[in-house]
Amino acid sequence: MTTIKWSIEGPHFANCNCDYGCPCQFTALPTDGTCKTVWGS
Repeated sequence: MTTIKWSIEGPHFANCNCDYGCPCQFTALPTDGTCKTVWGS
């Protein structure tokens, strides 16, 4: 099977239920054990 390399660029907005930003984006655990987020671009 052939692997296709791809990427995506552009502005985005993210909101999360955690105390600060989205810890999951920075290799940290969610504040209350769950991660609920909304992303848009």
